[in-house]
Amino acid sequence: RINYSSKIDISNCLIKNCASHMDGGAGIWCNNGSPKISFCTIKNNMAINGDGGGIYIVSDTNQAIIDNNIICFNEASDGGGLYIKGNVKVINNFICNNHGSWGGGILAFDGYYFNNVIANNQGSVGGGVFCRTSSDRVRIINCNIINNFSSAVGGGLSSNYWSNPTVLNSIIYGNLSGNNQGDQVYIDSWSDAVFRNCDIQEGFDSIYVDGSFSGTYIDNIAMDPLFLAPTPDTGDYNAHLADWSVFSSSPCIDTGDTLFGSYPSYDIANLPRISSARIDIGAYELQTGLIPLDITSQPIDSTICIGGTATFSISTIGSYSKHYRWQHNGIDIPFSDSSTIHINSVLIADSGSYQCIAFDNWTTDTSFSAQ
Repeated sequence: RINYSSKIDISNCLIKNCASHMDGGAGIWCNNGSPKISFCTIKNNMAINGDGGGIYIVSDTNQAIIDNNIICFNEASDGGGLYIKGNVKVINNFICNNHGSWGGGILAFDGYYFNNVIANNQGSVGGGVFCRTSSDRVRIINCNIINNFSSAVGGGLSSNYWSNPTVLNSIIYGNLSGNNQGDQVYIDSWSDAVFRNCDIQEGFDSIYVDGSFSGTYIDNIAMDPLFLAPTPDTGDYNAHLADWSVFSSSPCIDTGDTLFGSYPSYDIANLPRISSARIDIGAYELQTGLIPLDITSQPIDSTICIGGTATFSISTIGSYSKHYRWQHNGIDIPFSDSSTIHINSVLIADSGSYQCIAFDNWTTDTSFSAQ
């Protein structure tokens, strides 16, 4: 429970099987604080008669950040996974298999949503995301809103009560509404929305507008995104275990745009945007023309007399900036930050195995051992 201007980092935690009554926030509850919640698994929590089964955040002053988390199988009255109001960034999360009446995955009054997979959530209105009373303060950019279900309206996204979300470079596909009112998107008579450079199943025809549409719908496509291994349908398939990246033949490759908002520098896999001509649509960026880190030559055994110098080296390839760390008998050698290491004035204590760990920002590779 986080109160009033509290700044706290919550990272690498498992928060599960918790329950709350009335106030909500069964996993994490925050009222006007600015926490950073990262690399956590928040699952199987239940807000009984409250909102935000996984996380409840109201942050009207300083910015709260929710990044690189797995938020799944939570339940609440509204906002099964997340209840967001105020200055909040939601980045690189899997928000899956949550249940809530308004907003199975997310109830969003406000917030910036980048590189999230929002899949297989269930609700009454807005199976994936329910936007409410937010003026134009909800930004959904490079997200996958996939295979969510609503029993009433807005299987993927529902915009209600004067909310005017902006949705850019996002995939809205495979969602279903029980009343056949906006399988992908529902917009009520008080709201508008902006859709640019999105892949929306069945295009504008899949958007149910309760009245006349006066928002923006520009440069969108309506084609199968060609996910590598998605969940087969709506329902209780574990969406976090699916692969939501796309094949190289996907129509989402190089069809996004960066002219109408701020965009993340990396995708949900922490790989760089943009890797080719243009930014991709969706949470993942296809990495084209980039060479992954690989050790191409290994250290060689060496026999050295006492007092001599032993030298071990490796060679690597890769498109990204590389770093090195040598180990002696499995223990890091200080300041060994080159692809070559020299052991000067060798002693008997220096005998044993030597190996090098090469890494960049995304990949690690370990050499064979040499003696």
